[in-house]
Amino acid sequence: MTKLRIMPTKPKSPKSHKTKEPLEIEVGSIHEEVEVPVASEVVFRKIWTIKKFHKTIAKRDLLDSPIFRCSVNGMTTFWNISVRFWKGV
Repeated sequence: MTKLRIMPTKPKSPKSHKTKEPLEIEVGSIHEEVEVPVASEVVFRKIWTIKKFHKTIAKRDLLDSPIFRCSVNGMTTFWNISVRFWKGV
C-alpha cells in the first residue's frame, strides 16, 4: 500500500484590490565603464603670432585672431581668439 504524502502549502494572504502595487516598467539597471579614460580628450595647440606686439597693444584695447579651423573625428569647427585688456586703470 502506498502512502499519500500531502506537502504543506504556504498560507494565502487575503487579497485586497486597494493594496495592489503598480507594476514597475524598468527592471534592472544599465551602467557603463570607461575603457580608455582619455578617449574624450583632444589636445591641440594653435600658435598665434602677433607682429610688433608692444606697438600693437599700445594703439588698441583689443585683439582678434584670424579665424582658424579645427577638425576632430570628422567634425569641423571654426574658431577665433579674442583678447581684451584694460590699460591705465
